[in-house]
Amino acid sequence: MQTETVTNSFPVPSSQPVVSNVRIDGLSRVGGITSSSQCSAVADDSRSNPPVIPLANNDLGLDLGGFSTDGETSYIVNGSAQQTRQIQLTRAETTFPATGDGHFRSTFSVAGALVVVATSPNPDLTGLELTVHFEVVQQRAIGAPTTRLTGSGTLTGGPNGQLTFTGDGVINPLFYPVIDILVIAPGLNGQPFSFVKAIAFPANIFNYTYPAAPNELFGLTATFTVQAIIPATTDFGAAAVFGLPEQALGEVVARVRGDDSGVQVESAIGTIVDTSGQTPARFGLPLISACGAVGFESLALTTGAALVGTWRRRRGAGRRA
Repeated sequence: MQTETVTNSFPVPSSQPVVSNVRIDGLSRVGGITSSSQCSAVADDSRSNPPVIPLANNDLGLDLGGFSTDGETSYIVNGSAQQTRQIQLTRAETTFPATGDGHFRSTFSVAGALVVVATSPNPDLTGLELTVHFEVVQQRAIGAPTTRLTGSGTLTGGPNGQLTFTGDGVINPLFYPVIDILVIAPGLNGQPFSFVKAIAFPANIFNYTYPAAPNELFGLTATFTVQAIIPATTDFGAAAVFGLPEQALGEVVARVRGDDSGVQVESAIGTIVDTSGQTPARFGLPLISACGAVGFESLALTTGAALVGTWRRRRGAGRRA
């Protein structure tokens, strides 16, 4: 078993994003790459100008994936990005009642996709699990933290290519069907993958509300996490990408297969959803919506990326256990 973990943070607004990257490759006895997985987590100060995340203008972004041809390597991939803002609103900036708290509405927008590929048209996906979770928590000066928004979705695999999507919180699984990409993008037919399916999140916008008193200093923390459990199945891969252009799937497939078949799948996914979140909405945490300017605001950003690669038997020396 091999584990790689990277965590980064930045406590103040910056023109540079906080980025965490990890990668694990599995090698054959002769040194060829037979499996690969990677994860990138990005947290960015969305107030910077111009945006520093390439091709995106988002607060948080995750891109992870894994692929194996050996049928012996499994992966657990975790990505997390978090943003905390300290906010203070005044009566000069927005409307409060004569007494008590004002109530404010904001939005959290999620754009991305969960993707599964295999060379077999009916792969055994038992053990596959792709989970996405997000939440916004408010911390006031008095009282415990309060969750103002939460959503979770899990794509689970089974025998004969079975995929099931379940949701919790603001994620209603009825709105997220499993899409057969080979039907939508027939140009992929004839490529190595006979099974390409996805769940698309087309810049969904979720509303939430929170209370605040005049001149009160409070915090809002947005957390976005993704986990991929990728079982040891021959010629099989999975990916999850949110708020960034999709790259992980294409890169891990290229390292293992030495071709651009993963990139072609990414291009097909791009025809149904803009995973960078730029069309038409953005992924991130617009904290104040039509309520005036923010009088005082400071920002903390953190990211984490972790990988665990497990080999069922020793195929080489040195890096395996």
